[in-house]
Amino acid sequence: MTQFDISMAIVIGPTPPGTGVMAETMIAGLVETGVDPSRITASHRREERLAELAAYGVRTTQSNREAAGADVVVLGLKPQTLASVLAELRGQIRPDALVISIVAGARVRVIADSLGHSRVVRSMPNLPCRIRQGIGVFTFFLLGAFDGIPRFF
Repeated sequence: MTQFDISMAIVIGPTPPGTGVMAETMIAGLVETGVDPSRITASHRREERLAELAAYGVRTTQSNREAAGADVVVLGLKPQTLASVLAELRGQIRPDALVISIVAGARVRVIADSLGHSRVVRSMPNLPCRIRQGIGVFTFFLLGAFDGIPRFF
């Protein structure tokens, strides 16, 4: 298995049934390419969804704050839940952690300001990622956003 010296949290947030597909796709892709699933924590409010995600071998929690202690925190939630999740996570993310947002339409500056955290990257994966044939583009808030973070993507 490929090992990274990082831990990752996938924050999926309070979403209706059937959502969180792109975040789950990221989890599946990471695990399938050899990332140790014990290094990934997925948070979600619904127990049923956590059980589905646990099938990948990842750790699960209902607490976004608990998940926020990772080296890399991925925000994979619906835009309508973003403000409440950002308020919950403000002050909970380590200063050296990297935050990656895959939230549709969410501006990097808004996320950074809401979290009080400057190491924020916005990524826009596309649907073919579900079959490991997609692409993603990213942008970041400050030039120093990648300092000290291994290149794993």
